[in-house]
Amino acid sequence: MMAVAAPAVADRLNAADNLGAALGREPAVAYGVERPVLDDWLRHNGMQAIKLPPPAIAGQDLRGLCRILRDGFGWSVMPEYLCRRYLDRGELAQIRAPVGHILQQYFLIWAPSALREPRIAHARQTLLWGLSEA
Repeated sequence: MMAVAAPAVADRLNAADNLGAALGREPAVAYGVERPVLDDWLRHNGMQAIKLPPPAIAGQDLRGLCRILRDGFGWSVMPEYLCRRYLDRGELAQIRAPVGHILQQYFLIWAPSALREPRIAHARQTLLWGLSEA
């Protein structure tokens, strides 16, 4: 997970003497109103004391949020896989991370009864095959 914004916004943030204060002045775009990913990134980068206002935009469609960022509104912390092509094309830019990026982990569990459904069992097996190749 990395902090990103449109190039003009990222340039302004990266040029600031106090990155935390600059982030607090820019609108934040988040997956949820509670903004756990933004807070995790701030904490990981030693800016846990920053009091951000509530997100200016919150939504659960990461691609839609990424579009808003590319259009020049605010900053956010997004998955690298989602941002890579936009970073390569110059539509997004990274906001400097004083310490580094964060890793978002996911855990998948299945109830044994759910595996009786062939589609779920197939999806599980496909994921396991993919993980064993990684």
